[in-house]
Amino acid sequence: DTLNNIYATGLFFGNVSLASGITISSAGPYSDFFMLKMDAAGNYNWARKGISITGGFDYAEGLTIKVSHDQNHVIAGGTFRGKEFIFGVDSLLSPGNTAADSYIMSVNAATGTTHFIKAITGAGYTEVADLDVDGLDNIYVTGYCESNTFTSPATIINNTGTYNIFVFKYNSAGAFIWSTALGNSTYAHESTSILVNHHNKVLISGYFSHHLQNGSFLITGYGMFLAVLDTNKTALSLDKATTSLASNIYNRYMSIDTADNVYFNGSLYNGVSTFGTITYTATGNQLFNAKFGNPTSIPTNLHAANALDGVSIYPNPATDVVIVSGKNIERVELKDVWGREMIRDTGKDKERYELTISNLSEGVYFICVRDNAGKQQQKKIVISR
Repeated sequence: DTLNNIYATGLFFGNVSLASGITISSAGPYSDFFMLKMDAAGNYNWARKGISITGGFDYAEGLTIKVSHDQNHVIAGGTFRGKEFIFGVDSLLSPGNTAADSYIMSVNAATGTTHFIKAITGAGYTEVADLDVDGLDNIYVTGYCESNTFTSPATIINNTGTYNIFVFKYNSAGAFIWSTALGNSTYAHESTSILVNHHNKVLISGYFSHHLQNGSFLITGYGMFLAVLDTNKTALSLDKATTSLASNIYNRYMSIDTADNVYFNGSLYNGVSTFGTITYTATGNQLFNAKFGNPTSIPTNLHAANALDGVSIYPNPATDVVIVSGKNIERVELKDVWGREMIRDTGKDKERYELTISNLSEGVYFICVRDNAGKQQQKKIVISR
């Protein structure tokens, strides 16, 4: 979070004793879910567990975790197999224990107490891959599934393949808003990551086989994909990096910078992979990092290639005032993480700007500086009190 507290989720076995006298215990021979909080110094603040029971081969694990923009809640998602998943006094029932089901939950960031927990269940295998939040703390969830009919939430998606990709939206209180799907193939597709960028566009990445459709956009081949939606689930674009075989490329992680360029990390196995006009030949199993660029039309003069020289922005973190200094500065803007302009100051060739931020909430913001030649630079700052 903005105070550098650390939140983690995953799976554990047996009895786990953490510092600060915190202990969590597994319910059976297989894995159970955990989530925990540590402060910036590495001290444990709290830990929670979730267990799956009464189904034979029972397990539960956490797969993704994010902090809400208001810093009040921690949202996690994962999967379980069994007839029932128990998290504190709350429980989720599976429609059948022969395949995995999933869940998302929100807890109080300070105490770990439950805000809400929601099941994501269908007739077949269903797994949450990732989640993210927008500036209003709406929650976007992606994963892959066998069935096109979900019992929770009660919705139907366009699923024609072995595994197809679902995207769900919930509000900050956990109420279901909409669903959509990426699919249109009898072969398997999986999503691995989802992000909401600074311009409120929803980015989904993963891998696909044969062909994949996002609204009217269609890609063919084998490889990784990047799909873009708006927050009302309208399809905006669909791009790919391809290989000769579907198993040759797998992207697991996706990140963005302040200019909304997209970065991928994953693995390649043998053969030639094509990233736009760039080709790479892998021998054996190799890791890769790739930069996609900005899929949602951020002006290119915000990119690092046109950055200004000699601009200083301080202090950072800041409390009440931020100073911007440099030569021939024409305009300074302070924006929130969703691109909304909070402060603007202009002057002909000024060399020092003093921005009063005492009326702004704590959190992450961006300072955008423009000189009289049209060059721009953008830097992240943190307001902390």
